[in-house]
Amino acid sequence: MKLFALTCCLISFAISSALAQAPAPNPPHAAGSQAQSPNMNGAAEHSGKEVRAQFRNDADAKRLKGSAKRAAVQECFGKSRPDFAANEQCRKQG
Repeated sequence: MKLFALTCCLISFAISSALAQAPAPNPPHAAGSQAQSPNMNGAAEHSGKEVRAQFRNDADAKRLKGSAKRAAVQECFGKSRPDFAANEQCRKQG
């Protein structure tokens, strides 16, 4: 019984020390992603409609039309709000 208790303690110590050395996850808005597009700053603070409207305005400023405009808006929206983009893809699949 003592051997079992000692083994459990050693295993739990080994696991806890291994978890303590695991690398920390990257923050959702790393400096590199903000450097790509200044329009993504604070995108998580706005609703999906507001963010999408902002990207539509940017596409209009670049004089994009039709499928090129739609693709640009979807790409930017997917980068800035992956949670909403994933929900949208799920809805499209049925």
